[in-house]
Amino acid sequence: MNQYGFDLKGKMPAGSGFSFVYHADSTQMGPASSMTDKLQFGSALQSGSTFQPFEQINQVPAFFSAANCKPIIVELPVYSGTGVAFEAETGTGNKVYWDASHIVPVELTSFSADVFANKVVLNWSTATETNNQGFSVEKKITGNWEKIGFVNGNGTSTRTHNYSFVDDQSSSGKVYYRLNQIDLDGTQSFSKVIEVDLSTPNDYSLSQNFPNPFNPSTAIKFALKVDSKVSLKIYNPLGQEVMNILSDNYAAGNYNISVNAAGLNSGVYFYTLEANGVDGSKFSSTKKMILMK
Repeated sequence: MNQYGFDLKGKMPAGSGFSFVYHADSTQMGPASSMTDKLQFGSALQSGSTFQPFEQINQVPAFFSAANCKPIIVELPVYSGTGVAFEAETGTGNKVYWDASHIVPVELTSFSADVFANKVVLNWSTATETNNQGFSVEKKITGNWEKIGFVNGNGTSTRTHNYSFVDDQSSSGKVYYRLNQIDLDGTQSFSKVIEVDLSTPNDYSLSQNFPNPFNPSTAIKFALKVDSKVSLKIYNPLGQEVMNILSDNYAAGNYNISVNAAGLNSGVYFYTLEANGVDGSKFSSTKKMILMK
């Protein structure tokens, strides 16, 4: 007789995703085995839209009694981990087992770049960390990836941590960055790749912020064809200034500025860039942005 059961935790002890375990009972003939009666464990971080690959956790046949026992997820907040307790069928009777090998990994929640002419500031955040030695910062212009720095991690932690790294080496054209996260045991995993354009622009420009709508952070890109006195401000629909993002002299180049609007209320806003070039040229542009909390 086939029996099925599962357990799900809506929020892991470290992170905003969830863990899921299910019993897969086959229609095998003869005695059950761990290959025919499996317990499969998986987890999804953040939005829960994509599961980590499922893995089998039981070495003996999972067993369901007449009382319909089922696998139970066990949260281990002290260790930032998640385990599973289950009843199993052995040659000498039924026993209760538990497995605590499922530890929440380093959860990278953001990775972005702020560009100030030829200086690139990389910023990233983690929601959880387990045995995190740190991050190797890698850069590619053409050819192979090159390590340009290392930022120490926070070992095992359930708190949010913010990191940054400044690449002030002169470059031109398109440059690519990625993070290589390294565990204390040497295990490595790579982040997404960020593309940064360090070409000298032919004209002034102001791009639409991204993402838009946003909550509470977004990025604004603009370009200066010559060295300029720059002002970048945010206004409400009444034309009142609510945030002064930039007000200084900047060299010609492409810029990508992160903006945190946590102090503003939800609604429609406008951001305006004004640039006065050293050659007498002037540029002004305004675009709409939507803050949706």
